[in-house]
Amino acid sequence: MLKIHKASAGSGKTYSLTREYLKLLLGYKKGGRYRLRPLSAYGYQKPKAHGEILAVTFTNKATEEMTTRIINELAALADASGLCKSPYLEEFMNEFDTDAVTLREHAGRALADVLYNFSWFSVSTIDSFFQRVLNTFARELELPANHNVEMDDKYALAIAVGKMLTSINYRPAVAAAPTALSGRVAEAVYDVDGGRGEEFQPPVANLVGQCRADFRPRSFLYRNL
Repeated sequence: MLKIHKASAGSGKTYSLTREYLKLLLGYKKGGRYRLRPLSAYGYQKPKAHGEILAVTFTNKATEEMTTRIINELAALADASGLCKSPYLEEFMNEFDTDAVTLREHAGRALADVLYNFSWFSVSTIDSFFQRVLNTFARELELPANHNVEMDDKYALAIAVGKMLTSINYRPAVAAAPTALSGRVAEAVYDVDGGRGEEFQPPVANLVGQCRADFRPRSFLYRNL
Protein backbone atom coordinates (compact mmCIF):
# COMPACT_ATOMS: atom_id res chain seq x y z
CA MET A 1 0.00 0.00 0.00
CA LEU A 2 1.32 3.42 -0.96
CA LYS A 3 0.04 6.66 0.54
CA ILE A 4 1.23 10.12 -0.48
CA HIS A 5 0.35 13.20 1.58
CA LYS A 6 0.86 16.55 -0.16
CA ALA A 7 0.16 19.76 1.72
CA SER A 8 1.56 23.20 2.43
CA ALA A 9 3.63 24.12 5.48
CA GLY A 10 1.76 24.18 8.78
CA SER A 11 -1.27 22.27 7.48
CA GLY A 12 -0.77 19.22 9.71
CA LYS A 13 1.28 16.81 7.58
CA THR A 14 3.21 15.45 10.55
CA TYR A 15 0.00 14.94 12.53
CA SER A 16 -1.59 13.00 9.65
CA LEU A 17 1.50 10.92 8.92
CA THR A 18 1.92 10.03 12.61
CA ARG A 19 -1.71 8.93 12.74
CA GLU A 20 -1.28 6.72 9.66
CA TYR A 21 1.95 5.25 11.04
CA LEU A 22 0.37 4.40 14.40
CA LYS A 23 -2.66 2.85 12.71
CA LEU A 24 -0.43 0.50 10.73
CA LEU A 25 1.73 -0.19 13.76
CA LEU A 26 -1.15 -1.06 16.09
CA GLY A 27 -3.51 -2.72 13.66
CA TYR A 28 -4.19 -4.25 10.28
CA LYS A 29 -6.93 -3.76 7.73
CA LYS A 30 -9.46 -6.52 7.21
CA GLY A 31 -12.89 -6.37 5.67
CA GLY A 32 -12.54 -2.66 4.93
CA ARG A 33 -11.74 -1.62 8.51
CA TYR A 34 -8.83 -1.63 10.94
CA ARG A 35 -8.50 -4.16 13.74
CA LEU A 36 -5.96 -4.29 16.56
CA ARG A 37 -3.12 -6.75 16.19
CA PRO A 38 -3.40 -9.65 18.65
CA LEU A 39 -1.17 -9.37 21.71
CA SER A 40 0.52 -12.61 20.63
CA ALA A 41 2.00 -10.68 17.67
CA TYR A 42 4.28 -8.74 20.03
CA GLY A 43 7.32 -9.92 21.91
CA TYR A 44 10.56 -11.85 21.53
CA GLN A 45 11.26 -13.53 18.16
CA LYS A 46 8.01 -12.26 16.65
CA PRO A 47 7.86 -10.33 13.37
CA LYS A 48 8.01 -6.62 14.12
CA ALA A 49 5.28 -4.50 12.58
CA HIS A 50 7.47 -1.38 12.55
CA GLY A 51 10.06 -3.29 10.50
CA GLU A 52 7.55 -3.40 7.63
CA ILE A 53 6.76 0.32 7.67
CA LEU A 54 8.87 2.96 5.96
CA ALA A 55 8.24 6.68 6.45
CA VAL A 56 10.13 9.00 4.11
CA THR A 57 10.40 12.78 4.35
CA PHE A 58 12.44 15.41 2.51
CA THR A 59 14.39 17.08 5.33
CA ASN A 60 16.41 15.97 8.34
CA LYS A 61 14.36 18.29 10.54
CA ALA A 62 11.11 16.64 9.45
CA THR A 63 12.65 13.20 10.04
CA GLU A 64 13.61 14.12 13.60
CA GLU A 65 10.22 15.69 14.27
CA MET A 66 8.29 12.70 12.98
CA THR A 67 10.43 10.17 14.88
CA THR A 68 9.89 12.10 18.11
CA ARG A 69 6.16 12.50 17.48
CA ILE A 70 5.60 8.78 16.82
CA ILE A 71 7.42 7.71 19.99
CA ASN A 72 5.77 10.39 22.14
CA GLU A 73 2.26 9.63 20.92
CA LEU A 74 2.75 5.89 21.31
CA ALA A 75 3.95 6.49 24.88
CA ALA A 76 0.94 8.73 25.54
CA LEU A 77 -1.43 6.03 24.28
CA ALA A 78 0.28 3.52 26.57
CA ASP A 79 0.25 5.82 29.62
CA ALA A 80 -1.97 4.44 32.39
CA SER A 81 -1.58 7.42 34.71
CA GLY A 82 -3.71 9.70 32.59
CA LEU A 83 -1.12 12.50 32.78
CA CYS A 84 -0.40 12.33 29.06
CA LYS A 85 -3.46 12.13 26.83
CA SER A 86 -2.92 11.49 23.15
CA PRO A 87 -5.04 13.44 20.65
CA TYR A 88 -5.42 10.15 18.77
CA LEU A 89 -7.05 8.28 21.68
CA GLU A 90 -10.71 8.85 20.84
CA GLU A 91 -10.11 8.46 17.12
CA PHE A 92 -8.31 5.14 17.56
CA MET A 93 -10.96 3.82 19.94
CA ASN A 94 -13.53 4.39 17.20
CA GLU A 95 -11.21 3.22 14.41
CA PHE A 96 -10.34 -0.08 16.11
CA ASP A 97 -13.73 -0.45 17.86
CA THR A 98 -12.09 -0.94 21.25
CA ASP A 99 -11.89 0.64 24.70
CA ALA A 100 -9.16 2.76 26.27
CA VAL A 101 -7.77 -0.04 28.46
CA THR A 102 -7.34 -2.49 25.56
CA LEU A 103 -5.83 0.19 23.33
CA ARG A 104 -3.43 1.15 26.12
CA GLU A 105 -2.24 -2.43 26.50
CA HIS A 106 -1.59 -2.83 22.78
CA ALA A 107 0.18 0.52 22.58
CA GLY A 108 2.44 -0.48 25.48
CA ARG A 109 3.42 -3.73 23.79
CA ALA A 110 4.03 -1.95 20.49
CA LEU A 111 6.15 0.71 22.22
CA ALA A 112 8.28 -2.00 23.87
CA ASP A 113 8.81 -3.70 20.50
CA VAL A 114 9.88 -0.42 18.88
CA LEU A 115 12.30 0.55 21.67
CA TYR A 116 13.87 -2.91 21.99
CA ASN A 117 14.24 -3.20 18.20
CA PHE A 118 14.89 0.43 17.35
CA SER A 119 17.20 -0.38 14.42
CA TRP A 120 14.12 -1.60 12.53
CA PHE A 121 12.35 1.71 13.10
CA SER A 122 12.72 3.44 9.74
CA VAL A 123 11.97 7.14 9.35
CA SER A 124 14.46 8.76 6.98
CA THR A 125 14.94 11.39 4.30
CA ILE A 126 14.41 10.37 0.71
CA ASP A 127 18.15 10.94 0.10
CA SER A 128 19.12 8.53 2.88
CA PHE A 129 16.65 5.93 1.68
CA PHE A 130 17.93 5.90 -1.88
CA GLN A 131 21.52 5.87 -0.66
CA ARG A 132 20.71 2.70 1.31
CA VAL A 133 19.19 1.17 -1.83
CA LEU A 134 22.24 2.21 -3.84
CA ASN A 135 24.63 0.65 -1.33
CA THR A 136 22.59 -2.55 -1.22
CA PHE A 137 22.67 -3.01 -4.99
CA ALA A 138 26.14 -1.57 -5.62
CA ARG A 139 27.36 -4.81 -7.18
CA GLU A 140 24.37 -5.12 -9.52
CA LEU A 141 24.88 -1.48 -10.56
CA GLU A 142 28.59 -2.15 -11.13
CA LEU A 143 29.64 0.50 -8.62
CA PRO A 144 32.94 0.27 -6.73
CA ALA A 145 32.77 -0.83 -3.11
CA ASN A 146 34.24 2.51 -1.96
CA HIS A 147 31.88 4.73 -4.00
CA ASN A 148 30.69 8.02 -2.52
CA VAL A 149 27.44 9.90 -3.00
CA GLU A 150 27.93 13.61 -3.66
CA MET A 151 25.44 15.63 -1.63
CA ASP A 152 26.54 19.07 -2.85
CA ASP A 153 24.14 20.00 -5.67
CA LYS A 154 26.28 22.86 -6.92
CA TYR A 155 29.40 20.71 -7.28
CA ALA A 156 27.52 17.99 -9.16
CA LEU A 157 25.90 20.57 -11.46
CA ALA A 158 29.25 22.23 -12.16
CA ILE A 159 30.78 18.89 -13.19
CA ALA A 160 27.80 17.97 -15.39
CA VAL A 161 27.63 21.36 -17.12
CA GLY A 162 31.40 21.35 -17.62
CA LYS A 163 31.24 17.96 -19.36
CA MET A 164 28.33 19.13 -21.50
CA LEU A 165 30.17 22.27 -22.64
CA THR A 166 33.33 20.29 -23.28
CA SER A 167 31.42 17.89 -25.53
CA ILE A 168 29.86 20.83 -27.42
CA ASN A 169 33.11 22.76 -27.79
CA TYR A 170 34.93 19.68 -29.07
CA ARG A 171 34.55 19.69 -32.85
CA PRO A 172 36.19 16.69 -34.55
CA ALA A 173 37.22 16.46 -38.16
CA VAL A 174 34.64 16.94 -40.90
CA ALA A 175 34.68 13.18 -41.49
CA ALA A 176 32.60 12.69 -38.35
CA ALA A 177 29.86 14.99 -39.58
CA PRO A 178 27.57 16.17 -36.79
CA THR A 179 23.82 16.32 -37.21
CA ALA A 180 22.27 19.59 -38.28
CA LEU A 181 20.83 20.23 -34.83
CA SER A 182 24.02 19.48 -32.87
CA GLY A 183 25.99 21.59 -35.35
CA ARG A 184 23.70 24.57 -34.83
CA VAL A 185 23.91 24.21 -31.05
CA ALA A 186 27.69 24.09 -31.20
CA GLU A 187 27.86 27.11 -33.50
CA ALA A 188 25.48 29.04 -31.25
CA VAL A 189 27.65 28.34 -28.22
CA TYR A 190 30.74 29.45 -30.12
CA ASP A 191 29.00 32.58 -31.35
CA VAL A 192 27.72 33.58 -27.88
CA ASP A 193 30.66 32.52 -25.82
CA GLY A 194 33.51 32.87 -28.29
CA GLY A 195 34.80 29.44 -27.29
CA ARG A 196 35.34 30.42 -23.61
CA GLY A 197 33.54 27.54 -21.86
CA GLU A 198 34.78 28.51 -18.42
CA GLU A 199 32.87 31.82 -18.68
CA PHE A 200 29.74 30.22 -20.06
CA GLN A 201 29.59 27.47 -17.41
CA PRO A 202 28.42 29.45 -14.29
CA PRO A 203 25.24 30.95 -15.83
CA VAL A 204 24.24 27.56 -17.30
CA ALA A 205 24.82 25.88 -13.93
CA ASN A 206 22.72 28.56 -12.21
CA LEU A 207 19.90 28.08 -14.74
CA VAL A 208 19.88 24.31 -14.21
CA GLY A 209 19.87 24.81 -10.44
CA GLN A 210 16.87 27.15 -10.67
CA CYS A 211 14.99 24.65 -12.86
CA ARG A 212 15.65 21.86 -10.35
CA ALA A 213 14.41 24.05 -7.49
CA ASP A 214 11.21 24.93 -9.39
CA PHE A 215 10.34 21.29 -10.10
CA ARG A 216 11.49 19.76 -6.78
CA PRO A 217 8.58 17.99 -5.00
CA ARG A 218 7.53 19.59 -1.73
CA SER A 219 5.56 16.83 -0.09
CA PHE A 220 5.91 13.98 2.36
CA LEU A 221 5.87 10.42 1.15
CA TYR A 222 4.78 7.56 3.35
CA ARG A 223 4.98 3.93 2.43
CA ASN A 224 4.05 0.65 4.02
CA LEU A 225 6.00 -2.15 2.34
